[in-house]
Amino acid sequence: MRKLVLCSLLFVSAALSAQSFEGVIEFRKMTPFDTTNYKYFVKGNNVRIEEVGSKGKVTGVMLVDLAGKKVTALNMDRKLFMDVDNKPASVTGKPEVNKKAGNKKVAGADCKIWTVKNAAENTEVTYAVAPGKYDFFVPLLKTLNRKDKSAAYFLQIPDNSSVFPAEAIEKSGKEVKMSLVTSKIEKKPVESSLFQVPKDFQKYQK
Repeated sequence: MRKLVLCSLLFVSAALSAQSFEGVIEFRKMTPFDTTNYKYFVKGNNVRIEEVGSKGKVTGVMLVDLAGKKVTALNMDRKLFMDVDNKPASVTGKPEVNKKAGNKKVAGADCKIWTVKNAAENTEVTYAVAPGKYDFFVPLLKTLNRKDKSAAYFLQIPDNSSVFPAEAIEKSGKEVKMSLVTSKIEKKPVESSLFQVPKDFQKYQK
């Protein structure tokens, strides 16, 4: 009986470790002009992105349906929502990828250092990449179609489908243009209601 229970526990543990990431990721975006805090809430094919102000107030929300490739923006103050349609970002030139740049610990994760250089755009992005089952991240970038070079360059990297860039530093020459730094990665159950438009919100009409 003891062996049976032990085998069952090991099976459950292995199954849980094989599941895609579910939980909360907190990070900060820094430029020479300002600093913005964000939170990702991740569950299956749903991601909620919160922009958090300096006093901890949520100032903006995006609900991302990865399966439907749909983005909905919420205005928390005015209780409005609207669909967001972004065109894919383009990259000039041919980025050079280096996955042998070293190691670094970020937000408790043992990360590999990857760099992407693009001479045509005079830009280099250095990533600290956390291993795991972060299967949501590449589909998230493709759905959002962000114009940030840190996002566009990451999509140029081969075999990037299950990792998460816990840190990204964008440079033009020696000048740091932008930094994304993760402060917390927490695996935990996330309520499904977080990915739904609140019932008292109205659709924004242009």
